[in-house]
Amino acid sequence: MPSGARRYSTDQLDAFVGLRTAPATRRAAVYARVSSAKQKAEGNLDRQHKRLLAEVGRRGLVLAMDVAEVASGVNENRRGLARLLKAAANGRFDVLLVEHQDRLARFGYRYLVAAFAASGVEVEVVEDDPGRKEPTAELVDDLLAIVMVFAARIYGKRASVVRSKVKAALAQEAAEAAA
Repeated sequence: MPSGARRYSTDQLDAFVGLRTAPATRRAAVYARVSSAKQKAEGNLDRQHKRLLAEVGRRGLVLAMDVAEVASGVNENRRGLARLLKAAANGRFDVLLVEHQDRLARFGYRYLVAAFAASGVEVEVVEDDPGRKEPTAELVDDLLAIVMVFAARIYGKRASVVRSKVKAALAQEAAEAAA
């Protein structure tokens, strides 16, 4: 300045004190998901996954984590999603790319976005997959998956009771034969 004073921008001051030295490259995680093994067999998971990886390159991001899984969007116990949440909490990536919000979750999408945001991760929806099933058709698939899970639990409990009764009867018969 003509008066002898100096002016510096905030970026210059941050760089001087070491807060910011260069624009950081954002680290990305990608999450691809299909609801069924049939969708995976048809190649839907691979195509979705490839599109997400291409998007990472197009945006100039660094791939830090790559998750692709076959699981219902209403399933709370998805291993891939759990790994993403843990990695986000540990600061392993800055942005999560998903092809469509229902790929992340059928219900509770906003809660997951808030959970990732609490870890400093931004969730970005890339685009719709043109070859994807109608949302109602996928929702029907997910509802059928829920019914199947509950049916398997009920029948599994019944089967374990029957197995234990058979084992007890066999043991009793063996004891009677030995006596």
